[in-house]
Amino acid sequence: MSKPMRIQSAYISEKEVKKESQSLSTPKGIVSKFTMPLVLGMKNNDVRKIQEALKTDSSIYPEGLVTGYFGFLTEAAVKRFQVKYNIAKSGNRGYGRFGPLTIAKMNEVLGLK
Repeated sequence: MSKPMRIQSAYISEKEVKKESQSLSTPKGIVSKFTMPLVLGMKNNDVRKIQEALKTDSSIYPEGLVTGYFGFLTEAAVKRFQVKYNIAKSGNRGYGRFGPLTIAKMNEVLGLK
């Protein structure tokens, strides 16, 4: 019984390594940097743009929906982005909000000037 558990643990470890090695890439059509804070419930083209960017990393936004609506799935993706890049974690102010620190990191990661 211990062999299957070791194999399973090795699989999880390999999966985690692959997850960590993924990063965002700049989607076509996003040429200017993000400047506007975005929060749950908003609907606009800026939300669409962050969804496009977030979906390039399936470990951050596995659903990959681009709707222009900042719903619970987008909020969860922003939270994963914040945790991955050490911006915020559960319990921190701004967790799940696409605010100044998250905007700055997103622009940096995407190489937007």
